[in-house]
Amino acid sequence: MVPMVGKINALLDLRPSERLVVYQCCYWLMRVRRRLRQQPFQRVLEQVKRWAGSGRRVGDGTRAAGIGAQASEPDAAAELRSICGLMERCARNLPGRYSCLPQALAGYIVCTRHGHPPELRVGVARSPQAELHAHAWLEFNGEVVLGYLPDLQNYRAFEQAERLVQ
Repeated sequence: MVPMVGKINALLDLRPSERLVVYQCCYWLMRVRRRLRQQPFQRVLEQVKRWAGSGRRVGDGTRAAGIGAQASEPDAAAELRSICGLMERCARNLPGRYSCLPQALAGYIVCTRHGHPPELRVGVARSPQAELHAHAWLEFNGEVVLGYLPDLQNYRAFEQAERLVQ
């Protein structure tokens, strides 16, 4: 019971604009994970593209000070790092397991709706034991904003995944 109280208090300590992002992250994480379990990956990517481009943009008069405020290019990267940090926090605290793929897809939706579409990357790497490992991450202006791994340079990204959400 005590951990839940701590999580609620941590949520209440956030600024209202950050709280809104947390709610968005939780919603899209759960929705994307559910779709990934129910539908083929290609179809989920098409839905992610539609979800990211539909609805009211956060910049359409709804932005609060801080997250969501009009941002220059360096500020946009900082805003995306903040959004993606909240996304990773939500993924750790929601019930169930949220791997890199639902995090990256949900992060793409939330960041795009905030007016800064990142680049979606999905790639694979071969381990020294000849096992294939897959990973999904987001980049903005060449910087990894969600899904950083120390050995990320070993992953070879598929170009087609990025084109499907553009």
